[in-house]
Amino acid sequence: MVSTLITVAVIAWCAQLALGGWQISRFNRAFDKLSQQGRVGVGAPAGVLSPGWWLPWRWMNSSG
Repeated sequence: MVSTLITVAVIAWCAQLALGGWQISRFNRAFDKLSQQGRVGVGAPAGVLSPGWWLPWRWMNSSG
């Protein structure tokens, strides 16, 4: 039973690696195609995602 779970986990991990690599490859190709057409911006505007914005205790300890 344990060896079956380990085998399934290894297969899932390998599939995740393969599909992740495929996704990155497709993104890079699409990005190259867009960048040949002109300037391409990637990311959020400055100041939108500040360090620590995701910390859960920020909201738990806030008073407002």
